[in-house]
Amino acid sequence: MKSVTQKTCILLLLVSIFGIHCYDPTEAIPSVSINHVDMQVQIAGNYDIINGEHYEVVLDYNGSDSLETHRQIGERYAREILDVAPDYEARVSRYIRYILMLSNPFGITYRDLISAIEQYRLEFDVGHPDIAAELQGMDSVFNPYGGEKDRVWIITGLIPDNQLTLNEVYLLNMIAGIPGLAECSSLAVWGDYSATGDTIVGRNLDFFIGNQKRNRITKIHAITHFKNQGGEKFDFVSVSWLGVITVLTGYNERGLFIASHMSESSNINDSREAEILELNQRRILETTDTIDGAFDLIDNYQYKSGFATILADSLTAKIAEVDISASTHESTFFLRDSSTLLNLEADTHGSIGYWYNTFHDQDAIVTVNSFLLPEQSLNHDNKKTNFNRLLNFTDLLHGIAGSGQRVDMNEMSEIISYATDNSFDTGNIYRVGPTQSYSSITVHSVVYRPSTRSLKVHFAPYDGVIYRPDIPGYKDYTVDFD
Repeated sequence: MKSVTQKTCILLLLVSIFGIHCYDPTEAIPSVSINHVDMQVQIAGNYDIINGEHYEVVLDYNGSDSLETHRQIGERYAREILDVAPDYEARVSRYIRYILMLSNPFGITYRDLISAIEQYRLEFDVGHPDIAAELQGMDSVFNPYGGEKDRVWIITGLIPDNQLTLNEVYLLNMIAGIPGLAECSSLAVWGDYSATGDTIVGRNLDFFIGNQKRNRITKIHAITHFKNQGGEKFDFVSVSWLGVITVLTGYNERGLFIASHMSESSNINDSREAEILELNQRRILETTDTIDGAFDLIDNYQYKSGFATILADSLTAKIAEVDISASTHESTFFLRDSSTLLNLEADTHGSIGYWYNTFHDQDAIVTVNSFLLPEQSLNHDNKKTNFNRLLNFTDLLHGIAGSGQRVDMNEMSEIISYATDNSFDTGNIYRVGPTQSYSSITVHSVVYRPSTRSLKVHFAPYDGVIYRPDIPGYKDYTVDFD
């Protein structure tokens, strides 16, 4: 009989040669749970009040921040996804095909996407090995035999099939950063404009949802609770889609809220070290609980394209505007608050001036998909969706304040979900009317109160080609961070 020492040596030799992982009974066991919530429908007179189906996800790291735990989280998450949504890979693959079709006018090809992802993977793998481990864990389930089929697609010109590759798993986690495709907006009030005196923020994530039932991203909405990572990382919540572990809209256990809005710049940052916005927003929620701390983390990196990010705590909200310099082609950073001077010189439609003259140095702040500061690119008046939404937000908030009322969470949901005659123009997927803030490409709308970590969420329904309810329904969420 071999001695204990001999057995141990043999086991260590097997581990070193074959990469065998021996189970340690003291090692933390991570867990993943996914709960499906059906579409909710109410009838109010002649109108439908609808909130789309979605999933409630808990990723519980069980107090461990090891790379092995993160990889196990990725593996288990992917298995759970395929269990609750067997067509997940086919749906996401078709959705990428759809996004590629929309990106063609901007000169973006599938080859461009994959090339960019392979470059960004270096950033993930070197700078953020824990998040990379989660994505690679998911890929081991989606693509168990390895290989990069997208290389074949580049050579043959074929369109992606119904199985995800590693590059596509990465792509889904940064897809909202593709230039020209996002149309988002946010409004926040506090102090004299808030019914509770503390901050209330509303946010619309507007992004193309797919043009067919089989590629529609609204089938896989998700609220994900990242729980108990261990170390000094905060728990946080992300509102997005199944399989997304970066952050577009989210908040942490200390109440800090963050949401990004792409803002097209006429310049490009060619730095190979450029950070991924959605990835950095996860880092912010994990590591800081202040607006200034969040801005410091944003300011610490270079970025490929421009964006505006709203940051809110229980006392106030501010907007980080990040542009690309025409002279240096590097990122430029500004943090504006409600007292900051806005760019009134380039305001040909009057929307910036209307907001500024009404709410300058008041307890409110707003952002759309444009820069409002004089130091940044002049892109606000390039799209009707920018100045029309700013006019709309100003009108609605001014109307409430002028009547002596203050905004609570329900009124904020009405502001960000407002549409002419309680409906929307199904003939055009962009908001072109002068008063609409809710559109046929609104993926989700959230209202959040940092002081109580209270959340209201509306998810776009899955039914129909570009179907929207007459009145969007909201569901209340309170995540237990204890």
